[in-house]
Parts: sequence; C-alpha cells; structure tokens
Amino acid sequence: MLREHHEILRDALNRSTPKIERMIDAAYSAGAKGCKINGSGSGGSMMAYCDGNEDEIVSAINNVEGKSYIARIASGARITRD
Repeated sequence: MLREHHEILRDALNRSTPKIERMIDAAYSAGAKGCKINGSGSGGSMMAYCDGNEDEIVSAINNVEGKSYIARIASGARITRD
C-alpha cells in the first residue's frame, strides 16, 4: 500500500524528486517493505518501513546522499511515578 500511494503521489501529482527516488530505490534494494514520500512539499522527506533490517536500509539511503533517522514504534503513553 505504501508503494502504491507513493506511485500516485509521484506519477499523478508530480510530488517527488530524483533524490527521493534514489533513496526509495536504495531502500527497496536493501529490503524495505514499503516506502513513500512524506510531507506536503515536493520531495522534502521519505519514509521506509522495514522489519528488522534497519541498519542495511540506513546504509543504503546514506550511500545515495540521503540522511537517515530510525524511528521506532513505542508501546504508547503511560503514567510514571517517581
């Protein structure tokens, strides 16, 4: 679904850049499960969904002059006490 949504944004709405496409191609080559452009501009950022191979995908994106950050899903909000 991520791939299809990105293709619509890229092809129908012209919302991508060559650099974003290089980063997405690199992420898929490294094993990403899905990728898409983010934001409301014309290619400011992208996300790659991965399952246990984050280091390989980070390296692949960085190798095509991207800058990667790993975001992890947390368990949610909780109350903590001192």
